Amino acid sequence: MKKTYVVATLAGAVLAVALGVLVLAMSTIAAAAAMGAILALLAALMGENIGEALVLTAILAAICAVLLWVAPQAVAQWIGTWAVPGVIGFGAGAIVAGVGREIENR
Repeated sequence: MKKTYVVATLAGAVLAVALGVLVLAMSTIAAAAAMGAILALLAALMGENIGEALVLTAILAAICAVLLWVAPQAVAQWIGTWAVPGVIGFGAGAIVAGVGREIENR
């Protein structure tokens, strides 16, 4: 199970950098990697299965998208720099850990 946490943390950091920096151009590499890794590890430790992880990720992504759309410029910039990579990392960590738990339980 320890390997699952490592893979989830790495996946969260890599996807946060890839999506938050390269695709969406909202964050810096250091901020995206830090938020992605920290929240991916937190999500992996939460103990969710794959279904719960997908639902929680979708809800957090929707909240983040709405806040980016309606927030003032300064708040939207903060959300783009910190919250977007955090949500990406959290989702990636939760999904990877959920898949690992499903495989382990079979």
